[in-house]
Order: sequence, then structure tokens, then C-alpha cells
Amino acid sequence: MRALGVRHVRKVDPYKLKETMDVIREEAMRDEASVVITENGPCMLHRREKRSFPARCFSVDADKCRGCKVCLELGCPAIGWVDEAGRTGDGNKRKGRVLINGIQCPGCGLCAQVCKFEAIVPAEA
Repeated sequence: MRALGVRHVRKVDPYKLKETMDVIREEAMRDEASVVITENGPCMLHRREKRSFPARCFSVDADKCRGCKVCLELGCPAIGWVDEAGRTGDGNKRKGRVLINGIQCPGCGLCAQVCKFEAIVPAEA
């Protein structure tokens, strides 16, 4: 990239969501060209992926999940939706909640990073 005249080249780990978004915001504010390179390979669910995550999956604390569906936007097949009208543990109304299939969960932790209500937690062994 530098050979092409790009002075600002940054590398990020896309599984560290906050860090990645901070770098993208910083580089988007520049008045000149910059390049952001993501390392660590393709989607963690890709069949030939060699990257390994900690041997743990994640689960949903049903009392905290507000059914906002932000985690569903990740497109992870381990995350599903349950139509279950009711209330959270602190009394907030909801139309449903998410559910994580522990067998399909690759353990990357992106869902826990996007959950604003801290409802997605490491599963107990």
C-alpha cells in the first residue's frame, strides 16, 4: 500500500469489535487515503478455517435479554429467536428473546461484544 502512496495503513483483528470500530472511525476522519487490513482469516464458521477460539461457547441470560435483536444481525447460525412475550428480570417488556445453540457456537464472542445489556455470557461448563 505504501508503494501506492498510502501513508496510513492499519491492521486489526475483526474479532475484537471495539478496537476494529475505533480504528475504522479514526481512519475515516482522515483527509487523505488510508487502508484498514483485517487479519485472522475468514468467518469463524468457514469450514476450512484454522483459527481456534477458547473451548467455550456462549449462552443467553434470559432475565437480561431485552429482545433487541442486535446480536441476530451478526448472522451467526448459532443464534436464534424465541417468540416469548413477557418481561425481563428487571421488569422491561419484550416480545421475545434470543437463544444460543451451544453445539453450533464457535466461541468467538462477537455476540457478547455487541450485547448492550450484558445478556450474553460465557456458558458454564
